[in-house]
Amino acid sequence: MSKTSRITQIAILAAISFIVSLLKIPMWFAPWFYRFDFSEVVVLISGFSLGPISGVLVELVKIIIKLIVKGTMSFGIGELSDFLIGCAFVLPSAYFYKIKKSKNTHLDKHKGMKFACLSLCIGTVSMCIVSLILNAFIILPSYCSILHLDMQNIISSAHSLNPWVHDELSFLFFTILPFNLIKGVVSSILCFVLYKKVKPIIEKISF
Repeated sequence: MSKTSRITQIAILAAISFIVSLLKIPMWFAPWFYRFDFSEVVVLISGFSLGPISGVLVELVKIIIKLIVKGTMSFGIGELSDFLIGCAFVLPSAYFYKIKKSKNTHLDKHKGMKFACLSLCIGTVSMCIVSLILNAFIILPSYCSILHLDMQNIISSAHSLNPWVHDELSFLFFTILPFNLIKGVVSSILCFVLYKKVKPIIEKISF
């Protein structure tokens, strides 16, 4: 495949991912600014179809499109965190799947599904761990410092929805963790279901 065709694929998939990201679903246990969308499904399918680096590039271009079209309300903090957490999801998932596939060139259907499922589980765990670390040491402190938000107000807002949240640590484990776990599981299931059906379409995209 030519370099131009690959760029075209990445650009189209990133645009689709951005469009999908416009539909956001609030989580019942989290403050309003934690909203789930299905854009990572497109990113995952991109990573599985085109490779882990292409998946990361789809994630990056999606964020760039969002900044151009909608701008930012968080001085780029939200967009940067979305990119890093998205990469923590797609990169290990797609990389593990690629390695396993290259070592097992004659995969039967059962083994292929097993490897895909395991890859998505690894990506979900990776995303959950990275999201906890980033929120604890970078994202939440940056929001409070740059946007002049009060962490106690964020915790109080979360507590009103989720009584298990009463301090920063419980916010991380009872808001951030379940949010990303649900995001990972739902996105993984949809990727698992759609991948084989969408892959031939992606491969036909050329320029």
